[in-house]
Amino acid sequence: LDATVLTAPFAGVVLDVLVRPGESVGAGQALLLLSDPAAGEVRTTVIEEDLSLVNIGQTAEIYFDARPDLIVTGAVARIVPQRVAGEARPLYHVYLSLTDALPAGVLPGMTADASIVIDAATNVLRLPRGLVQARSDGTAVLQLRQNGQTISRNIKVGLRGDVYIEITDGVDVDDAVIAE
Repeated sequence: LDATVLTAPFAGVVLDVLVRPGESVGAGQALLLLSDPAAGEVRTTVIEEDLSLVNIGQTAEIYFDARPDLIVTGAVARIVPQRVAGEARPLYHVYLSLTDALPAGVLPGMTADASIVIDAATNVLRLPRGLVQARSDGTAVLQLRQNGQTISRNIKVGLRGDVYIEITDGVDVDDAVIAE
């Protein structure tokens, strides 16, 4: 074993040494954590309730803390169907491959946030989620100003994102929505 040579499958950067000299290792056990800067990848976590919505190839938007001025695009590359150990809430690792190499100022191992695009709609009426009291049956309640009075109106909603919710029925473009 003294003459053993380890060869990485790509030219990259060693992020972490996972075992120390003299430690026993098993077959298939990782020895090093490597990063390929030319093929950027981000590991994120997805909550259990959303895991069934995530599929290989879905588009993702990635935001690096080191470069808050950039939104980097990527795609879901791998989904690990094993719960992340040590987390109180059921989380699962999802790996996102970047469309391009890591941007300048971003180094392997730096932190990032990601949004995986589950579905998208264009040219729709949408409102900030905080203004809509959504129900699980696809309906919702919205506070409107009508004839100088505040009223509650039942509406129907469509796609729901982290920031916006699509309004499919019950609100016109000219309605005055109350934002409190």
